[in-house]
Amino acid sequence: MANGTLYYSEKLKRWVFQYYDTLGKRQTMKQRKKESTKDFKIRVTEVKNSLNNGTYISKSNESLYSILNSYIENNY
Repeated sequence: MANGTLYYSEKLKRWVFQYYDTLGKRQTMKQRKKESTKDFKIRVTEVKNSLNNGTYISKSNESLYSILNSYIENNY
C-alpha cells in the first residue's frame, strides 16, 4: 500500500506530497502555480492508486537506444 506525506509548506506557500516510488527512492510532488488544491489532491490520488495497483512507472536515466539495443540482443 502506498504511503506518503501530504502537507502544506508555509515556506513554499503550497501543498507538497512526498512518497517512495517502486525503486525505493523518495519522490516529491509540489502543487503547481495556479493549480487548485482540489486538482492537486486529485493528482496525489492518481499517484497513490498507480502505486497500489502496480501501474506506477518510475523515472529512468536509461536511453531509448540502450533499451532497444538490449531488446534486440535478447531476442536475436
